[in-house]
Amino acid sequence: MRYLVYNLIISICSINVGYAYIPLPEGGSVYKTIYYCPQPPISQFCFLIVDSLESDTLINSVRYTKVYRKTQDALCSTNIFNPYAYFGAIRQDTLNRKVFFNSPSTGDQLLYDFSISMGDTIYSWFSICAPRVVTAVDQVTIQGQQRIRYKLEDINQVCGGIFYLIEGVGATSGLTDPMASLGSILLCMSDSGNVVYRDSGYVTCNSPVDTCLAVNIPELTEEVYIVYPNIYPSTIKVELKTNLKFKASIYNVSGNLIQMKNVISECYFMDLLPGVYVVSLQSEYNVFNQKIIIK
Repeated sequence: MRYLVYNLIISICSINVGYAYIPLPEGGSVYKTIYYCPQPPISQFCFLIVDSLESDTLINSVRYTKVYRKTQDALCSTNIFNPYAYFGAIRQDTLNRKVFFNSPSTGDQLLYDFSISMGDTIYSWFSICAPRVVTAVDQVTIQGQQRIRYKLEDINQVCGGIFYLIEGVGATSGLTDPMASLGSILLCMSDSGNVVYRDSGYVTCNSPVDTCLAVNIPELTEEVYIVYPNIYPSTIKVELKTNLKFKASIYNVSGNLIQMKNVISECYFMDLLPGVYVVSLQSEYNVFNQKIIIK
């Protein structure tokens, strides 16, 4: 027993040596979560939620990142149950390694706590599947960075299943459902168009049972778009390397819409004052957000 405890202490200490906490990405990240998809899949009982973290906002003079949510049929992506709409806002306390979610109906609630340790019991305001217990702590490498991963199990067998909290990603059960209350699986998470995390059971960021997805719809990555800031004075150019049609919007740091255009190949946002902006590209299949600085 002493040998096992000693090794556990060495393992935890090795994680903390040279360790730097990695927060969640903010504006420009997209989470795709597939919910309760039985076998065989049944429409209305198998849906995909897309959460897009967009522009910053102030709530009671505190900085948050807005979250917009869309719900669609996982069997047919053209069947939209709920179009993009404001869902809430995220606040990160990086000093204490905690993430809060502000819902219009409940206010601030603790979403993630990355200061937890082995054996801790985790509760959630959101889910009937709480509590869960931390049964393992290790590290994973994502984008060349070591990130702490916490294994959470349902010891009371209310909902069952095992999932993880990963620094810089969130819960492998979805952005706002850290207790996996509906059998949810985080399909993938991208930041500024680059895939940061994808569940090992899936090969793309699209629903694997989507029968309405057009053939060869590309993921919205840097292979599909280029954003050129300051190509001309006070101007941003958006160039698409695909024949998909996108709606391009630009927001200021307060979340106010500045300009909006429909774009097939390229478009320009002109007469912009110096400052920080968020360029948002949205198609029927994808959404992308990127912060741009105009000098």
